[in-house]
Amino acid sequence: MTSESYVEQVLTSLSLKPREDLQEHFNRLDTILARIEGVPSPEKEELLVELILAPQETRYDAESIHSSP
Repeated sequence: MTSESYVEQVLTSLSLKPREDLQEHFNRLDTILARIEGVPSPEKEELLVELILAPQETRYDAESIHSSP
């Protein structure tokens, strides 16, 4: 699949979702970006992956993630 086809597929998929679902998705992304802001690398990348892969209902405190061994 070309990158253009992938982008078209993603845009089509997003256009079919209810507005509430899209808003929830964008809010989650905003929250993730806010949590990694100011975190130094490589911790930033590690935290980003962890937050993205975490179940949506899981609420992480960025400090508690960094304090774990």
